[in-house]
Amino acid sequence: DIVKYTTIVKTRYPKFRNPQACQDDLNIILAEGTDEMRSIIQSCNKFIHVNNLSEDEDPDLKARKDSRTILATHLYNNCREIYKPKELDQLNDKIVNYMTEAQKSKARIDSLQQELKDTTNKNNATLAELQKIQNEIKARQESLKKAQEDAARTTAEIIRAREEAQRAREEAQRARDASNKAIDEANRARDEANRARQQAQNSGGGRRRCSLQ
Repeated sequence: DIVKYTTIVKTRYPKFRNPQACQDDLNIILAEGTDEMRSIIQSCNKFIHVNNLSEDEDPDLKARKDSRTILATHLYNNCREIYKPKELDQLNDKIVNYMTEAQKSKARIDSLQQELKDTTNKNNATLAELQKIQNEIKARQESLKKAQEDAARTTAEIIRAREEAQRAREEAQRARDASNKAIDEANRARDEANRARQQAQNSGGGRRRCSLQ
């Protein structure tokens, strides 16, 4: 059916203004052409001859203008009916369905991309919060470590102070013991001196008594 809506145009034909010459040329084409070509030409709407020369070949473009007039007249008089094949409606439906599905797919893709973007933003925020918590934990651990080190140093200093105090007490005790010992020895020496003096006195008194007698 589409052949009935088809116009075949032969270009570069100098005698395009001569209807008889155009018919003779068409007869030659039909005679020399293949069966398939003859079938197409005979079934088509019309076979038209034109001569659309370039501006270099035809400075006034008269041949081009006349060719355009011939073609436009034919199209206006014989090709005003719109060709619409049966498959076109089916194709249109398929295109509409395809476009609808494509739009749905695009909307779904856009939605997924937005969800992915939102999820990425949430993940980034979560990671940032997690990093912040980790930094706080690290800072607290470092602070705790420093406090433990300070406590260890303080404990060591206390232990050293206690040890030094203990040594001082022991030294003082030894000094007291030595002092007490010296006092005891002095007391013994004094006692011995007293006894010696007493003995001397006693011995002197006996001698005096003997002399008196």
